[in-house]
Amino acid sequence: MVADLSALGTINEEVRRYFSENVDSKWIHGVIYVGARLVHKAAVKGMLVASWLLGRTEKSELSKIHFASTHAHALELLARLRAQQ
Repeated sequence: MVADLSALGTINEEVRRYFSENVDSKWIHGVIYVGARLVHKAAVKGMLVASWLLGRTEKSELSKIHFASTHAHALELLARLRAQQ
């Protein structure tokens, strides 16, 4: 999954909660966030850690999260991740 956060302000708490409660990490092989600011990175990692603490994910899921500063960087990262699969 590739998500562009560059035009996003903050991540709504309700959205964070919905995502952590309803999305099974087994469905996602990896996530690349493009243009994430520090607050986005903290929120994303926080959701994943909370999910892990609640027993919904494995600790190894933390390694599925990636951040890219540009779309070009995201495409390069996506190609590398696909090659690893």
